[in-house]
Amino acid sequence: MQEMKLRPLMKTSKVKPTITYTSIKSGKPIFIESFSEMIYAMLLDQRPSVAFFESQPQSFELELNNKKRRYTPDFHVVDKNGLSSYIEVKGSHYNASSDELEKFQYLRSCFERIGTSFHVALVDTLSHQAKNVMFLHRYKHFDHLLIKDTIPCFSGTLEHLFNKGLSKSQISSLYSAMARGEISYQCNVKIGPKLEVLW
Repeated sequence: MQEMKLRPLMKTSKVKPTITYTSIKSGKPIFIESFSEMIYAMLLDQRPSVAFFESQPQSFELELNNKKRRYTPDFHVVDKNGLSSYIEVKGSHYNASSDELEKFQYLRSCFERIGTSFHVALVDTLSHQAKNVMFLHRYKHFDHLLIKDTIPCFSGTLEHLFNKGLSKSQISSLYSAMARGEISYQCNVKIGPKLEVLW
């Protein structure tokens, strides 16, 4: 088994259409190549454990079955403990061939050898979780501190919270804080009056 070698990667693709996504944690626009990747980027922005991430960070050269191959992960993620991982994103209905399964297993062992990890993430773009992050995404640039300045702590449903007479600015601030992972909520429950939130 040969150790992987890094090579520079162009940040745009000549093959697939590229989506520009403005990430909170990356601090700059990143380029992604599928709707599933966009949803995953939104999820990364919401995860409190994630410190930083980038898309298509670099390519790796490896040898598998006596053939040299070039592989580019979809994301490089660094958590708040400084641990890094590389992610391949697929749709939830993705069915890997035996060759792809072999490649992914080989990638896991190669990344472990260089002191990091590799994961395949399956993203269901029709799930409540995906719809929630898309809804919250539009609020992420609002003032995310206002809601906690107004109500320092809360545990209950959105219906209970809204009954406190929140203004439009405060509601936008609530959704912004949720989009940033600063307010916990049931990610697999559709955002609505019965949704439980906590901060």
